[in-house]
Amino acid sequence: MMMKRLEERSAAHHDAQRKHWMLYDGACGMCRRMVGWVRRRDTRHEFEIVAYQDSPQPPMTPQLYEACRRAVHVIKSDGQILRAGQATLFILESLGRGHALPRILRLPPFIWLIELGYKLVARHRQFFSRFLFSRDEHGNVQRHCRLPLDSREERMPPITRGQTCAGRD
Repeated sequence: MMMKRLEERSAAHHDAQRKHWMLYDGACGMCRRMVGWVRRRDTRHEFEIVAYQDSPQPPMTPQLYEACRRAVHVIKSDGQILRAGQATLFILESLGRGHALPRILRLPPFIWLIELGYKLVARHRQFFSRFLFSRDEHGNVQRHCRLPLDSREERMPPITRGQTCAGRD
């Protein structure tokens, strides 16, 4: 029995090493909605999707933790780390099964505009989430939580399906 558990853990660890890690802000409602979109389209299970607040060490480091507060990160299966717009384009390309648009958008001057747009939306994600994700998958109006101003503040628990942010604003 003990050997079987060790084999299962070893297989799960080996499987996670072959996957790309997607690290996102678990306290951000807009980020959680985007993660749901990625999970629905990741039919080949290429991504290990984890809120950076819950990521194990490794792959998490103190420097990566700080960087993940500001942008989504992807740690590719080969160890390369992508952030912000580059990470988003990699995710889109992986999910699109080789669609050419994300590859084209990685070239200058397009990537400069992608990174600028990512920075703008990330900096004002509470504002943009009201327009981009005003309704949930059932068509209900979605309320949006405020993000903590500082990582030292207590994080809000994730909102589960059917729950709202009532009382958290």
